[in-house]
Parts: sequence; C-alpha cells; structure tokens
Amino acid sequence: AQESLPILPEDTYASLTEKLGALGGKLLREVLPAWKEGRITPCPQEGEPSYAPIVEKERARICWESPAWYIVRQVRAFFPSPGAYTFFAGKRLKILEASWEGGNGTPCLPGTIHRIEREKGIVVCAGEGLVAIRRLQPEGGRAMSSWEFVCGYRLSVGQRMG
Repeated sequence: AQESLPILPEDTYASLTEKLGALGGKLLREVLPAWKEGRITPCPQEGEPSYAPIVEKERARICWESPAWYIVRQVRAFFPSPGAYTFFAGKRLKILEASWEGGNGTPCLPGTIHRIEREKGIVVCAGEGLVAIRRLQPEGGRAMSSWEFVCGYRLSVGQRMG
C-alpha cells in the first residue's frame, strides 16, 4: 500500500517524521489483516534499492554563500537534530527557525547581518537573497527568539556570521 503526503513549506524533519509515522500506522492497520488472510499479492520493488548516508554534523553547517532558499530548507531539514548551525563571535549558533526574505536590494557579503527587526528577526545576507533567522540557540544556552538574542548579545548591522 502507498499513499502520497504533501510536504508543506513549513515542514521540518520533525514534523514530517510525525506525519509519516501516523500515515504509516494507518496504512499498516488497513493492510495487515488482508496480508494475514492471504488476500494480498506481494510485488517486488522496482529499480535498485537506495540508501541514505549517515548525516554528519558538518553537513548541517550553514554556508552563507548558498542561496537563501537553500539555507532555509537546510534549517528545516536538520531541525531538531543535528540542527543547522553557524558561528558568531567564535561560538556555535544553532538556527532553529528561518524564512526566506527575497532579494537583498543592496549587495553585501554573505553572512553579513543586513538588518535586525523585532518581528522578522536577524536578517542575514546569503549568496542570493536574505535569510531571516527567527529562532536560535546559542552554544551552551537555551532556545530563544532572535530578538531575545539580539537584546542579550548586542548584535549590530554589519557584523558577520559564519
């Protein structure tokens, strides 16, 4: 049995795991009784099997030269574990939630803090476009909104991440 499931723009590794687990359980409840009674004919998988490699932490490191849309997807893919991360002031900064903010209008170096807004968070230049960091977790600290981080760590426009 198989069933498709839409992947929403806000889905993360964690939300997809939950959705797919629920869907898989539902399909098993539908299929197992018929399989047990011999009413299902198994069919072989088409093509060669494929294997997903073990995710190494280095793959979760944000490369600010990448396009903004890619970085946002990277944050979603690695949430909650191992967590996409960057460095700021020599410390690891785990990015928990981010959004794509379109073009940057003004050329700036990837990783540069372009602006800071209470609602959107820390807006950082990417290779193409801008990334708004909304939630993060500093090394050794708790998860917090970007605004809380800005207030506690005194960030300013023009500083760089990476």
